Amino acid sequence: MSTRKINVGIIGASGYTGADAVRLLAAHPNAEIKLLTGNAHAGKKLADIYPQFAGLDVPPLVKAEIKFLTSGFSTMAPLRYNR
Repeated sequence: MSTRKINVGIIGASGYTGADAVRLLAAHPNAEIKLLTGNAHAGKKLADIYPQFAGLDVPPLVKAEIKFLTSGFSTMAPLRYNR
């Protein structure tokens, strides 16, 4: 069993779905949250928006002017062609 942690960034972490991703990944033993974006709440701690995250060791929200979602063709093609 590997103890290597995977660095994770969550785009839109201040939204409902993003906050749920933070909750799930913060509890995962092989994930380390390194980046949280939330344009409307940039500069705030996630716990300022969602008090249940108080005490959670995650970086503050940042505004990302440009976001890239990059995945291989085999991952993205079904999203494009199977609508």
